[in-house]
Amino acid sequence: MNLHNAAKSGDLESVIDLHERGISLDIRDDHQNTPLHYAAKHGHYLIASFLIDNKCVLNVANSDGNTPLSIAVGAGHYQLSDLLLKSGAVANLHLACQAGWLDQVRTFVASEDYNINARNSDGETTLSLAARYVHKDVVEFLIHSGADANCLINIELPFPFTDGNWTLLHFACQMDWFDIVKAIVETNRGVDLEVKTRVGDTPLAIAARSGALKIAEFLIRSGADIHSFTNENDWSILHSACQMEYPDIVRAIVERYPGYNVNVKCSDRQGGYTPLLFAARYAKKDMVNLFLELGADVNACDTGKKTLLHFSCNRRWPDVIKKCIEAGADVNAQNIFLSTPLHLACRRGNMEIMKLLLDAGANINTRSIAALNVVLKSAHHYCAPSDCRCPNLVRLLMNHGAIFDDSAYTLAWRNEDLKRNVLGDVDICTQAFINQYNNVDLPSIYSIPSSVKLPSIKKLKIKASQGAAREIEKFVANEVEAKGFCDVVKKCPLVLQILSVRSFMIYKDTL
Repeated sequence: MNLHNAAKSGDLESVIDLHERGISLDIRDDHQNTPLHYAAKHGHYLIASFLIDNKCVLNVANSDGNTPLSIAVGAGHYQLSDLLLKSGAVANLHLACQAGWLDQVRTFVASEDYNINARNSDGETTLSLAARYVHKDVVEFLIHSGADANCLINIELPFPFTDGNWTLLHFACQMDWFDIVKAIVETNRGVDLEVKTRVGDTPLAIAARSGALKIAEFLIRSGADIHSFTNENDWSILHSACQMEYPDIVRAIVERYPGYNVNVKCSDRQGGYTPLLFAARYAKKDMVNLFLELGADVNACDTGKKTLLHFSCNRRWPDVIKKCIEAGADVNAQNIFLSTPLHLACRRGNMEIMKLLLDAGANINTRSIAALNVVLKSAHHYCAPSDCRCPNLVRLLMNHGAIFDDSAYTLAWRNEDLKRNVLGDVDICTQAFINQYNNVDLPSIYSIPSSVKLPSIKKLKIKASQGAAREIEKFVANEVEAKGFCDVVKKCPLVLQILSVRSFMIYKDTL
C-alpha cells in the first residue's frame, strides 16, 4: 500500500510504517495531491494530525488549485479544518466565510486587501458562501459590513422548491432568519422586495410557505405586495401558506388584513382553485376547516366546476360536508361531467354521506344521471358476498324516492349478485313500484292515444302504511318466491292498475 492510499483509507498504522521507512510525507500523485489532501478530503483527523506533527507541507495546492484546508472546508470536516488553521494553514476570506470562521472573517474584512463583494473562481461572493453553508452569524456580520445583499445564490439548495435565481433575501425567508431579513431590508435601501426566483416566488411567498409569520408580517409592513400573485402557478400568499400547512400565516393574513380576498383563485391552467379548494384538492383537512371558519365561499368551484362538496365526498369527510351544508352549500352542484356530490358518494358506496346529502335535499333523480344507476354501476366494488352494502344503499335511495327505470333494472338484472340481492329483495321491489307510480303522470300509465293531449295530474302518492302498499308487497313476494326476483319495470301489480285506472277515470270525468 502506498502512502496516498493509506491516508485515503484512514490506515494510520500503514501511514506511520511508510513514514518510518523513509517515504516522504509530501509525495504527490498524478493530480498533485499529497497524503494530507486525502486525509482532509475523507476527514481522517488522526492521520492529518500525524502528518502535521511530522512537518508535512500545509499550503500546497493540487492541480485543481485546492489546498488541504479548502478541501476540508468544502467537505464539511470543520474539526479537521480548525486543526489545519491552527497549525498554520493559510485561509482567504471566501474560505473563512464557507467554513464559518467569524473571527477570521472579521480580520479579513478589516484588511484593506480584501473586497467584501469579490467573487471566487466559481462566481460566488462571500455572502452567498456564508448563506449556502448556513453560517448565520457570518451572514449578519457581512451585511452590517456592507456586503451586497442582492447577490444571487445560484446553487442547488437543500430545500424544496429551490429552482435557482435565489437572492439572500429569499434564502433568509426560507431559513426563517428574521434578524437577517430585517438587516437586509434596513441596511440595503435599494433591496427589491418583489424580486422573484426562476419560478416566480417572491420573498413574501417563500416566507408564507415556510411558516415564517414574523418575517411575512415584517415584509408586508416594509412594503411587500400582499395581493401579488407569485409562482408560475399564480398562487396567492394563502395558496403558498396552505401548501405547507401553516395555519398561523393564513389566519394572520385573513384576520389582520380585512381587504384580502380569501377566495382568490390560482390560474385556470393550474385548476383555478381558491385556497379552500386547494386545501381540499391536496387533502389538507385541517386547512379546509380553517378556511371554513374564516368564511371562505363553500360554493366556489374550480375549472372543473367541482365544489368543496365534490372534494369532500371523494375524500369521505362527513364532518366537512355537514359544515358545508350548514354554510349553505349547493348540494346539487354539478361538475363538468354533470356529477353531483350525491353521485360521488354513491360511486364510493358511502352510506353516511349519502344520508347527509339526501336529508339536505339532494336531487336523487337528475335527468343526466340517476343516483340509483350510479350505485348499480359501481356495485362491483361493494356487492361481493363479504360486503352487503349494495342492498342497503339501494334501499336508502328507494326510501328517498329513487325511480327504478329500464336502465336501472337492466343493470341489476345482468349482475347475478344484484339480481339476487336487489331484485330479490321484497322491500326494495315494493318501494320501487310505489316510487314509480308516485312519480308518473297517470295518463301515461296506459297506452293513451297520442292524439289525446291531457295535462299532468297529481300522482298516486301511495304510502307504505296504506292497504295498497301491502297488496303490492304480496305481489312482489309471490314473484320473488316463484322466480327468485321481481320485474319491477315490466310487470304491474293489479292493485296499481286498479288505482291508476280509477284515478284516471275520475280525472277524465272532470275535463
